[in-house]
Formats: sequence, structure tokens, C-alpha cells
Amino acid sequence: ASLLFFAFSRSFGHIWRHILLPLEMDFFWSYLEAISGSLNTAVRFVIATLTFFFIWIYQIYRKMTDDKRKIEEVSADIMNLNQEMEDLGAERTFALLGLRIADNIRNPVSIIGCVAQRMLKQSDLSDKQKENLEDVLDACHMLEQIVSDFESIIKNRPRMFHYEDVNEVVKDIVKIMEPEARQRGILFHAELSEKPAKINVQRNLLRVGLFYLMRNAMHATSSGGMISVQTCVDNESVTIRISDTGCGLAQDVLQHLFDPLYNQSGDCLRMALPLVRQIVKEHLGELLVSSQPGKGTTFEMIFPVKWCIISKNMGS
Repeated sequence: ASLLFFAFSRSFGHIWRHILLPLEMDFFWSYLEAISGSLNTAVRFVIATLTFFFIWIYQIYRKMTDDKRKIEEVSADIMNLNQEMEDLGAERTFALLGLRIADNIRNPVSIIGCVAQRMLKQSDLSDKQKENLEDVLDACHMLEQIVSDFESIIKNRPRMFHYEDVNEVVKDIVKIMEPEARQRGILFHAELSEKPAKINVQRNLLRVGLFYLMRNAMHATSSGGMISVQTCVDNESVTIRISDTGCGLAQDVLQHLFDPLYNQSGDCLRMALPLVRQIVKEHLGELLVSSQPGKGTTFEMIFPVKWCIISKNMGS
């Protein structure tokens, strides 16, 4: 609209000039020219202002669009991670429930078997009674074998491990945690190895373990602190190191850090540490921790590169 007004103003100005000057109406033209020039200048100012305004608004719009896309991606990652943790919790709950049911079946079966054996030792039983008791004992042995097989299936259920680069898993979790760290005023620094850090890994389990360790570090670190995540690779092992500059832990707390009963009376996030250690053990690795009060805490997840090679740090 401003450009259209400017075009009409300039056009009619030239037209009126060629009409008024031949009619010797110079005084009227000088008056009209001043008004027309002022209007044209004002229109130019409006056009320039609108142009800069929309450029500025468009830059803000693009930034908002990028932020919205990033928020949607992070939200999707968090939802997926929460779903993975819920699935993992449900899987372990059902496994424990199955083991408890198996144990509840074994106890009465053992009692029935013991009673049947005692009754067989009695001398005043008829052949038919002995035959029935022997059938009961056979059925008890069969039930015990079924329960044992059921327990073996639950305990030794294979997980889907793949030979993958854990750097990719670490990147995913860092991407999820960085926005929250930024909000808290915490610097999040990731230093990943240049070489691929490939191990046999169950991706969802490792994601859950890393999430709990990074969230634990974030809650222990105040504004202005730093959390660093490193991956190191050598010929035998891959190490994921998560360090924070938080409040640190006392030695008496470190001694009971992975005890679920002890942690129930402490920080709710430390209650997840026994689960993290179990996840590391399922990868044939080891979880090490070092801390000093007031100086921060460091967790190291050490995994063997190949399952036929045991790291020197294992068991230390």
C-alpha cells in the first residue's frame, strides 16, 4: 500500500507540474510541490520502517520456528526415554512377579512331596495307597521341574545386544539434558572420542543408565557449575565418564551408594543407582565412583570392547 501510494503521488506530481506551469500557476505548484515532497518523504520512511520491521520479525519467526522444532525433538526424545524406562520397569516387575509365583508354587509342592514320602514309609499301607502316593510324588517332581525351567527362562532370558557406537547413545542423552541444564545455569560439556566407541550394547538399557547418571549430576550441581561427559577408547575397554562440580559425597555415603535399602532414606535419584549398576553389569562392565565433599563427583562406566576380553579395571 505504501509503495502504491508513492507511485500515485509521484505520477500525479509530474502530471500536475506539466499542467500548472504552462498555466502560469507557479505559486500553486510551489505550494503543491512542498506538500507532495513531504508526503513522498514520509512514505519512504514508512516503507523503510516496514521493511526493517518485517526483516526483524522474520528473523524472530525463523528463530522461534527452529526453537519449536528443537523443543519438539527434545520432547519426543524425553517421551521415548520415559516410555523405555516404563517398559524396563514393567519388564523387571513382571520378572520379579514370575519368580515370586514360581517360589509360591514350589513351597506347597515341596510340602506335599515331603508328606507323601513320610506316608510311604508307613508299613500299614495297601498297595493301592502306595501306588497313589508314588503318583503324587511323581507329580510333585514334575511340578518342581516345571518351576525350575520357568525360573531359568526368566533369569536367563536373552536381551538383544548389538555391536554399536556408544558415542551415538551419549549424544542422544546429552541432547535431551542440555536444555534443562541451560535453564538451571549449568554448563554442559561433552567430549567424545574421535575413534568409534563400539561395544556390545542394549541401546535402551544404556540410555536409561546414562539418563539417571546425568540427571543425578544435574541435581547435585548448582547454577554456574559444570557437568562434563567424556568417552575414552583403548584396545580393551570403552569408558564413559560423567563428572560434575556439585556438592560431592562423603565417604560413609559412598560406601552405601548402591545399597537400595540405604538409599531409600536419602536422595530419590540415588535410589536409581542400583539399577544403573545392574545395567552396567548386564553389559559385563563395571561402575566406579569417586567423590569429594564440595568438589564434585565422577562416575565411570567401563565396558569391555569384546566380551572375550576382560578389562584390567574389572573387579578393582
